[in-house]
Amino acid sequence: MELTISQNKNVTGEPFAPLAGMPKSLASLMDEMGVCRVTMWRWRRAGWLSTITIAGREYVRVDSLAEFNRRAMAGELAGTKNQPKRNGGAK
Repeated sequence: MELTISQNKNVTGEPFAPLAGMPKSLASLMDEMGVCRVTMWRWRRAGWLSTITIAGREYVRVDSLAEFNRRAMAGELAGTKNQPKRNGGAK
């Protein structure tokens, strides 16, 4: 019996199950969330999301994304808006 791997099937002929721990590409995550590159860069710089580089492409780790979602739902990532103070001289 010859075992070959065909598209979307393992060697036994059963379909592949998606791997739960697979990292998600940064580009696809931005599309899904509807945010731009700058927003994603800010979240990474703030330490809210951690990424890994595979073959020159950025991926978000699944555990990092789960932690980000948990913190966002808990309100931990919400900031305060600073309203600028008025100058007394301008009328």
